[in-house]
Amino acid sequence: MGITFSGISSGIDTGSIVESFVYSEKAGLRQMENQKKEYNDQLSGIRTLNSKLQTLQTTMQEMSEIGDFLSYSAVFSEEDAMDVTATGDASPGVYDVKVVRLAQAERDYSTATFADKTALGAAGEGTLSITVGSGDAVDIEITDTMSLEDIVNEINGSDAGVSASLLFNGSEYTVQIAGKETGDPLDAGISFAESGTLNFGFSEFKSAQSAEITIDNITINSDTNTFEDVLTGVTINVNEETEDSFQLKIQPDDDKIEETLKGFVDSYNEIMALVKKDSSSNSTLRSLQMQMGMTIASEIGDVGGVFKALSQIGIKTGSDGSLSLDSDDLEEALARDTRGVAQLFAGNDDGSVNGLGDILDEFIDRYVSSVDGVLKAQESGLQKMISNLENSILQEEGRIDGYEQGLVAKFTAMEISMNQLQSQMSYMSSMMF
Repeated sequence: MGITFSGISSGIDTGSIVESFVYSEKAGLRQMENQKKEYNDQLSGIRTLNSKLQTLQTTMQEMSEIGDFLSYSAVFSEEDAMDVTATGDASPGVYDVKVVRLAQAERDYSTATFADKTALGAAGEGTLSITVGSGDAVDIEITDTMSLEDIVNEINGSDAGVSASLLFNGSEYTVQIAGKETGDPLDAGISFAESGTLNFGFSEFKSAQSAEITIDNITINSDTNTFEDVLTGVTINVNEETEDSFQLKIQPDDDKIEETLKGFVDSYNEIMALVKKDSSSNSTLRSLQMQMGMTIASEIGDVGGVFKALSQIGIKTGSDGSLSLDSDDLEEALARDTRGVAQLFAGNDDGSVNGLGDILDEFIDRYVSSVDGVLKAQESGLQKMISNLENSILQEEGRIDGYEQGLVAKFTAMEISMNQLQSQMSYMSSMMF
C-alpha cells in the first residue's frame, strides 16, 4: 500500500480511523459472506441427503427381488462331507443325502522307468498322441535330443488337456499324465498312441469318474464335485464319501432376514432425521418427509402373501415419524409366512403388483435422478446463487480496497502537509528569536 504516516505530525491515530471506516464499509460484504456460508451449508445438506437416499434406493432395489431378500441356511451333521449354500430362491425342506463317490480325473503312469531325467534320448524318438474323451488327438513330437524333463515340458506346453510330471522313487523316474477334467470316462478319459522307438507304455492308475450323490434315494451325477440347483437355489460341493445317508435341512435364515430389515429401518431413520432438521425452511424436504411417511404407513396391496403392511411384520412408525423393528413380531411373521414377508418388498410373483422395494425405488428416483431429480435441481440452483455471490464478493472486495487506499492517501497527504507546516513554523520561530 506504500508508505503511510499514521499520526506522525497530527498525533491522531489515523490508522485506527481508516480501519474503523473500512470495517463499516464492509457491512454489506460480511452479509454476502454470511449468505454464501448459508448457501454452502444448504448445498452440503442436499448432497448428504442425496447420498443417503441413493443408499436407501440401492437397498430397496436389492429387496425388490425375493431371491435377494430371502436368506436360507443349510443344517446337516456331516460337515466334512460337503459344503452347502442356499440362495433366497431356495425352499424349506428336509432331505436324506448320501455322498456315494467324488468326481476325479484320470491318472496314468508310464510302465517304463528312467534312471536319469536329464539324459538326452532316453525315451527314444517318435510321436506321442494324446486323446481326451472324444476330442481330437494331440501329437507330441519327441526327438533323441530331448530329455525326460524336456518331454514333460513339451506335454505341459501343448493343448492336449492333460498335465505331465515326474515321480521319483529314490532310484528311478516314472512319467505321470493326469487329466485336467473330471467326469464320465467317455468325456474325460485319456488314451495314448506311440510311434517310432517310444515305449512309455502308459497304464491307467485312476479312471475318470463323475461325482454321485443320492437325495432321498434318487441318484444324481455331476462331472464335477459341485451340484447346482439339484434343489432349487441350493449348491452342494461334495468333499468326501459317506457310508450312510444323513439329513440335510434347508430353512429360512431368520437372523439374516432381520439384519436386512434392520438395515432398511436404520437407513430410513437417518434420512427422516436429516429431513426433519432442515424441513422447516425447505418445502421440498417437507414434501419428501410427508410422502415417504405416507408410503411407509400405507397398505402395499395384494402382493400374494398374508401381509399387507409393514406394521404386520413388526415394523412400526413412532410419533416422531421414525421406524422401529420388533424382533418378536418379526419372528412370528416369519414363522407364519416367510415368503409373505419378502413379498411385501418384492411384490407378487407375476410382477403385476409392486412391493415396497419398487415403490420406494421409483419414489426416491424422482429426487435423486442425475438428469431431472428434484435434489439435482436444488443443487444446481444453490450452485448458481453461490457463484453469483462469489462474483459480487470479488467486486465488493475490489471496491473496498479502492476505498481504503483512498482514505490512506488522504490521511497520508494530511500528515505530510502538517509536517511541512510545522517545519515552516519552527523555522520562522527560530528566525524571530
